[in-house]
Amino acid sequence: MLAELLSTSSTASAEPPKKTVQESPKTSDNSIDPNAIKRQKNTDAARRSRMRKILRIETLENRVTELETENISLNTKIGIIESEKLSLQQRESELTDHIRQLEKQLAAYQHGNMPLPSFFQ
Repeated sequence: MLAELLSTSSTASAEPPKKTVQESPKTSDNSIDPNAIKRQKNTDAARRSRMRKILRIETLENRVTELETENISLNTKIGIIESEKLSLQQRESELTDHIRQLEKQLAAYQHGNMPLPSFFQ
């Protein structure tokens, strides 16, 4: 996009714009024309404004690129963390089931419903 602006803008090229500039606009009594000075100042200000706009757009485009790269990186990290979370949840579920099973066995031993394993006798 910046390249398009630069290619279509005569003010952004390396060569100055091809205008016929009068040395100093003078009125019939050899005084400087204030309207011509005002127009020239306005032209210069407009040129500077266009250049600031181009630089601002370029800066914003660079920032967009940085943020898109960061977004991709963060999404990758999210995927990895979610995968780890799922794995840990599965492991937690397995361990919780094992604890429940052991608690049932313990309760059965305490109530005398099951004989103690041989290694406890």
